This record gives sequence, structure tokens and C-alpha cells, in this order.
Amino acid sequence: MGYLDNGALYNSWRQASKFLLAVFGCACLLRATIVPMMELNKLSEKGDVIVVASVADVREIGPTTVTVPAGNFAAMMYTARLQVEKVLKGRTEGPTLNFRFAYPYARLGYGSVSTGQFGIFFLRMAEEGWVLVDPYNPMGPAVAGAPESEGTPLDRVIAEIAYLFTSPSATFAMRQQAEIDLLPVVTAKSTAALKLATRDPNREIRAIGMGMLFQRGEISMLETAAKMLLDPQQTLNRNEVSVLATGISEGVNDPKACPILTKLLDCRYIEIRRAAAAALGHTRSQSAVQPLCGALQQGDRDVQYEAVIGLAGITGTVGDWAPSVDRFRKDPQSFVDHWLQWAQLQK
Repeated sequence: MGYLDNGALYNSWRQASKFLLAVFGCACLLRATIVPMMELNKLSEKGDVIVVASVADVREIGPTTVTVPAGNFAAMMYTARLQVEKVLKGRTEGPTLNFRFAYPYARLGYGSVSTGQFGIFFLRMAEEGWVLVDPYNPMGPAVAGAPESEGTPLDRVIAEIAYLFTSPSATFAMRQQAEIDLLPVVTAKSTAALKLATRDPNREIRAIGMGMLFQRGEISMLETAAKMLLDPQQTLNRNEVSVLATGISEGVNDPKACPILTKLLDCRYIEIRRAAAAALGHTRSQSAVQPLCGALQQGDRDVQYEAVIGLAGITGTVGDWAPSVDRFRKDPQSFVDHWLQWAQLQK
């Protein structure tokens, strides 16, 4: 991950990793191989040619070797022929383009390319010809028919991915993958694409889009999310609750969100109540004091801890009454009582 050369990019990836672990952690832990996330920023920069294309055919060339940190592994070298629909960066000679790729026999996480696939291919020129920029993620999700777009190569890539949220031919898996790929790309274009996802007919896609927006501090959909979470007629699944809770607790810090966050303290999902308490503290707003004092009286210790640390942050308290998680867990009631007494003195 040496290309992460500035703090902002590092933080976006750290937050993205935490977000994905919260939502898809169980599935990831069951996988034998950890596959790096698609890095659209890097791929758009490093790719000499970026095309939207279908794989016309794939042929074996012969045995080869791939080198990864764990060592050298035997692989088969292939050549793939693309039928190009659109060029997003660079130039191609004619409507087809050939590239080489290696696929190891061992499970190293390398992505495969097969006849009939359609997507966004990121290629660079090597001595032997065109090759994949990222062997772990050979292509990004796309469907045919996206309108022409303008802007930087990254902007145009995002436009292709955003089209998945409006195309009737895009599957649930493709739309979910699109959201995952957009998560670490914090730009106006990617935020607009995630807003499209919040209008998806599938509730889980909508919830993931909302959670990702909250992760980057965008609260325009917070009221919509709250209505969904507080609706007794709707029962959200684990992924939906987790993605919304993670987004709220990690990204929401706007004082304007306090009234909605206060309502979410009464949500039937404990993860949301904890997230709402955390976000209220992050606002550092006087408007959060009263609801946080109310949260102190909830039975869940994690909600109480977020209330304690939130009140400490708002009042500028440091030291004994702004405890670490470990200190709080050793004697939670003393901290709760302290802040309840403080609240009484403010009346």
C-alpha cells in the first residue's frame, strides 16, 4: 500500500476498511484469501488505457510464474481479446484490444477473466504488450449503454459505475459491488453516485448507499434513514442495520443532525442507539447535551459510554471523568452517576 502518500487518502482507506468490516466482516472472515479492494483512484491514474468492453475470447499462451510477497507461484499465461464499446482514457487502434494476464494455480486472490464478461478494464503498456494494472481486480462493474461523460478519467469511470444504479440490467450483486468500489473515492462525483443508490428499489442497496454517505459526513438522507429505522412495519436485516450504524457513528458530526439523532436514541436496534449516542457526542453541540443525559439512563453500557464520552467532549472535560473504554468498564456506574449529577446541577 505504498502509494498512500498523504494523510487524507490514508484516512479514507482506513475508514473504508472499517466500514466494510462492519458490514461484510463475517463473509470476509470465511474466505481463504483476502483480496485487496479495487482502488479506482490508483487505477485511473496508472492505467494508460481505460476501456468499457466485453471479453470476446480468452486463450492460453503457456506456463509462467507470478511473484507475490509470499514467494513465486506457478501460473498460466493467457491472452484476452476485448471488444471495445467506449474508451475512457488513452487511445486504442480499432474496435478490439488484446492484453495478457497470468492466473496462478494457487489461490492468491488474482481475478479471472473469461469470455462474455463486460466491464471497465484498466490496462497499462508493458514490454510484452497490454497488461492489467491490478491483477487482483481485472475490471470494474459496468453495463452497456451508459451515456457519454466528461471530465477526468476518474470522473468518467465513476459515471460508468453510477449508471448501474439506474440501469434495469444491473444485478443486485453489480450494484452492491459498485457501492463497495465507490466507498473510498471521496469526490463530488462519487457522492452524487451514492445518492443515486439511495433511490434504488432494493432496500439493502439504499441502506448501504445511505451509510456510505453518512460515513463521509453527508447527512441529507439522515431523515429518510431514520424513518426507515423507526418504522415498526419494517424489519431491517443485519447488513442494513450495521451499515447505517457504522456510517452514523463514524461520519455524522453536524450539529444540524441533533434532532434526528435524538429520535434514533429510541430506535429498537441497539446498534443504532449506540451510533446515535456516538454521533451526538461528535457534534460537540450544546443541543446534544440533553439527549446524551437521557442516554445515560439507558440500560446498555455501550450507549452509556458514548453518552459519558460525548458529554466529556462537549464540556471540554479531560482526565478522570473522560474515561477510556477499559476504565469505564471497570466501574461504569460511577461515571454514569457523575454525569447524571452534573446534569442535575445544570437545571
